[in-house]
Amino acid sequence: MKDNFSIINWLARNLNNNSIVACDPQLVSISEWKEWERIFLQYNIYLISLEVNLIDLLWNDQRPSLPDTSICISNNEIQSSSNPGRGLRRLFDLRVVNIQFNSVFLSFALIGRDYVK
Repeated sequence: MKDNFSIINWLARNLNNNSIVACDPQLVSISEWKEWERIFLQYNIYLISLEVNLIDLLWNDQRPSLPDTSICISNNEIQSSSNPGRGLRRLFDLRVVNIQFNSVFLSFALIGRDYVK
């Protein structure tokens, strides 16, 4: 197990044998889920998937709506970046129109060898 702090390592060290940890599998990658299972197995802790996200239950019908912002392309060329952590905003050089000093927006992209969607 890694020496650095993580919630999973903390849970593994502090829960009793045969404890159960429940998580929404849609919020983590498959590789992360398998790593959690591997760590928990060493401590006889069971990882189970939740069918309903608990946060969604708490929101009920009072969840705020998603932002209604316009996004514009600053430059039509796709930007190259040696730092993949810069995100889609940097990759596609996109900006939020109605927020002057903050270019954060919700986004996703599907990038293949021969296409970008």
